[in-house]
Amino acid sequence: MNKIAYFDFCETLANFQTADAFVDFVRKKSNKSSMRFLNFSLLVLLKLRFNLFLNKFFPNAGVIKKFKLMQLKGVSSDTLNEYAKEYYLTQIKPNLISKVLDELLDLQKKDYNIIVVSAGYAVYLKYFTQEYSIKHLIATELAFSSDGKKCLGKMLGKDCIYTEKVKRIEAYFGNEDLDYSDSISYSDSPSDLPMMRLTEKAVVVSESMSQNWSKENNFQEIIWSK
Repeated sequence: MNKIAYFDFCETLANFQTADAFVDFVRKKSNKSSMRFLNFSLLVLLKLRFNLFLNKFFPNAGVIKKFKLMQLKGVSSDTLNEYAKEYYLTQIKPNLISKVLDELLDLQKKDYNIIVVSAGYAVYLKYFTQEYSIKHLIATELAFSSDGKKCLGKMLGKDCIYTEKVKRIEAYFGNEDLDYSDSISYSDSPSDLPMMRLTEKAVVVSESMSQNWSKENNFQEIIWSK
């Protein structure tokens, strides 16, 4: 496969972090006491600055994200998909970054293979890729019961972040020969450097002002503002 374009999603294509916000959206729509209790417990931990301790000793574990995800335990897959579609239409779609989306659409016209690689949840990102006819989505997956009917409130496998993105890309394409001689990647965060170093060109997406790490790595940059 040649002419590859990797796109991070949160704060790259959409102007906010979508994963935790999705859990908040589902909790507010469901209004279940168990979800409210778990969220209250998380807020207490954050107020006690417990997250600073976790980040210090487990910097790449994403413990807070996993704790928050527990709120979705027991939600039916049908209900979750219904909420996911509404979340995409009402929360994500109005907050897409037009400059970056225009780049994506332009690359599509030039026959690039667009691949969204995100730590956001596939359950709602699939509605974005469907709308824009993007064939490839690599994202954090939710775990469901063996019959597929109930969310288990945890991730299926690891969070799709940092070096895990590169591992997911390699696993997704398997033995397929990826030609990076005509390739480009987009991200807002230096945590995506492992993925961005795969491609011939890389573009940093920045809100309002340039980022130093973009200059340090001699990357191109898209600067946008609300």
